[in-house]
Amino acid sequence: MTAEDLWKMFCEKESLPFETKFDAWQFGGAPDYLAALVMQKIKTATASGYDLYFIPGAEEKLPQTGDYSVIEDSKGQAVCVIQTTKIAVIPFDEVSNEHAYKEGEGDRSLTYWRKVHKEFFEEDFGSCGVKFDLTSKILCEEFELVYSLYDVVPFLEADAKDICKWTYEDDYAVYNYPSWDECVNMQISFTNEETRREQYYKVLKAGERLGYFRLEKSDNTIELSVGIAPDKCSGGNGDMLINLALAKISELYPGKKIILTVRPFNKRAIRVYEKAGFKIVKEYCEDRYLVPGPMLLMEMISR
Repeated sequence: MTAEDLWKMFCEKESLPFETKFDAWQFGGAPDYLAALVMQKIKTATASGYDLYFIPGAEEKLPQTGDYSVIEDSKGQAVCVIQTTKIAVIPFDEVSNEHAYKEGEGDRSLTYWRKVHKEFFEEDFGSCGVKFDLTSKILCEEFELVYSLYDVVPFLEADAKDICKWTYEDDYAVYNYPSWDECVNMQISFTNEETRREQYYKVLKAGERLGYFRLEKSDNTIELSVGIAPDKCSGGNGDMLINLALAKISELYPGKKIILTVRPFNKRAIRVYEKAGFKIVKEYCEDRYLVPGPMLLMEMISR
């Protein structure tokens, strides 16, 4: 979806003149994951190099309170709209704990913020021929989410019954579930109300079901499972689905080890997981699934 299309949807919803000005951009570093944090209202602030707005020949307008921005993913697709609520220009070494927490990344500490942003700004400033040091001015911006293309909502019994009707073709048929009644008899996890409430989440895109994810906690590990509706498997939907799941994990289980499993033939899913920061750590044979067979264990290494 283009920025203009998403902006039109937002304006129609809020009865705002379509001619209202907005900027369109993506976050640096990990655009999909950071956008997912924004859409779940975990990330409500960002930071940029103040001096970089004044590079000769590449000047940019400074953000102002009240400005609207359409946030794009790594592929340039629009995913949400934010509105700036506060601006402050502060030396890097004076950025506060509060601001670091509002940025929503890592463990949300100032120590983490300084580590990752020092590395980011050294590269960002350097690419523009500007020297960065701990006294460099940083533009700290706070914002609120005003419109989102994606939503993470409770996973209900009706959603579980819907999954039982999904039909995948060819090799992907191993992901098909039997009927709801059979799943109940087999005690498949999503047939249990308490498990659904504690572990399952439904993902909507433009108000329509896109898929779901499950977060299964054991000791210091979160096992992530995802499912995408058969009619939504194309179009790059998997990238945002996995990042919305990772954003939810960062909110509920910060610092936990994250693993997932995938069938070796599912190259498309493997690429999505690797792009999100997972790495294959083991190949093994699994017999607990509806269709036993070889599996790959992947672990979150970096984001």
